[in-house]
Amino acid sequence: MSIGIGAMIAGLFSLVFANTAVQIASFTIFALLSFIILRKISKKAFDVSKDQTNIYGLVGKKANVIVEINPGGKGHIKIGGEEWSAVSEDDSIIPVGTVVTITTVKGNKAVVKQAENNRS
Repeated sequence: MSIGIGAMIAGLFSLVFANTAVQIASFTIFALLSFIILRKISKKAFDVSKDQTNIYGLVGKKANVIVEINPGGKGHIKIGGEEWSAVSEDDSIIPVGTVVTITTVKGNKAVVKQAENNRS
C-alpha cells in the first residue's frame, strides 16, 4: 500500500515537475512516510493479545484431582472435560476431590498445588 501511495504522489508530481529526480525523490519520501504511518496504524488495529494459548493457557486455572497425586509420583486431574497427568509442585500428597491450581506445564504433565479453596 505504501508503494502505491508513493507511486500516486509521484504521478501527481510528474504533472507539475518534468524533472525525473523530483519524481523519484517524491516517490521515495512519500512511500517511506506512508509506510511508517500505516505501520503504526496497523499495529494498533491488529494488536495481538498476549494471552497464553494451547497448553500454556492452562496455567493459573483450577482443576479437580480425580486420581490421588503422590509424592514423587503422579496422579490425574480433570480440567475442562479433559484428563491430565499431574504432579505436585511441592511433592505433597493431594487426595481425590481436592481443587488444585495449575502452576506450570512440563511436557504432558501439569504441575499443580492445592488451591486456596481446596474442596470442590
